[in-house]
Amino acid sequence: MIKPFPKPTIKPKRLPRRKRMTIAIGIKARDGLVVGADSEESTGFLKSSQQKLMPLYLGMQVGSNPSPPTGVCVFTGAGDGGYIDAITEDLMEILYDQTLHGHLLKKALGKRLKEFYKDHVIPFAAFPENDRPSMELLIAVQKVQHDLYVTDRTTIRSARPYGVVGIGGTFAKNMLDSLWRPAPTKQIAALAVYVLAMVKENVEHCGKFSSVMILHDWVMQDNPNAPGSMLVPPPQPATYLSGQEIFDLEMAFANEHADRERDLLWDFIAAHS
Repeated sequence: MIKPFPKPTIKPKRLPRRKRMTIAIGIKARDGLVVGADSEESTGFLKSSQQKLMPLYLGMQVGSNPSPPTGVCVFTGAGDGGYIDAITEDLMEILYDQTLHGHLLKKALGKRLKEFYKDHVIPFAAFPENDRPSMELLIAVQKVQHDLYVTDRTTIRSARPYGVVGIGGTFAKNMLDSLWRPAPTKQIAALAVYVLAMVKENVEHCGKFSSVMILHDWVMQDNPNAPGSMLVPPPQPATYLSGQEIFDLEMAFANEHADRERDLLWDFIAAHS
């Protein structure tokens, strides 16, 4: 008697999650902050481009009052894309409180971060490691004073003079440890382009185009109504490096800088041999 073949058993698989295997950096400058990130995002075997710098303009006046925003905050992160988007929305609510600055702001962000982990991450603690949600954030804030924060699970810490997150973070930190020095934002922005380019070239899952944003410090000017000076918001709280500026810098670093670095090394070797 011929028996039918048993029906094949299909093991259900979870759909691939949207992962940001990122390099994101924040660097302090003399007159502000610089934030940069790559744009590669992975879903299973697919790669796509995703803008990873999420700015929030604070105190924006609309209608008949043309006053500019009084502050700006930029979020970026690495890990599960959906979780990064969700926690960013939660933390943005805190930034609307104009009374929070410095330590109080950091404390409020940390409290909301712990609540998010309790509700959305800890319930998956018993899952296999690859199925547990993960995320780390880099937060740049310009509200009268500038602050740079990095999160790790339920903790948040100040990053001075720079912070990094993502799979390319170790490589980027090693470079910044050697290269960083106090400089104006325009020069620090060029340094950010260089570090991002080197990470994209050397670290898997970091790639596509780079985005770089400058958060400008408040400026000191004479008080027209009383003796002395006062702090006022900059005309533009934040500006982007254009795609063309980033491309030109990347080409210059890849060609001119590489040649100069090689020549300098051999000049040094010749002088000490």
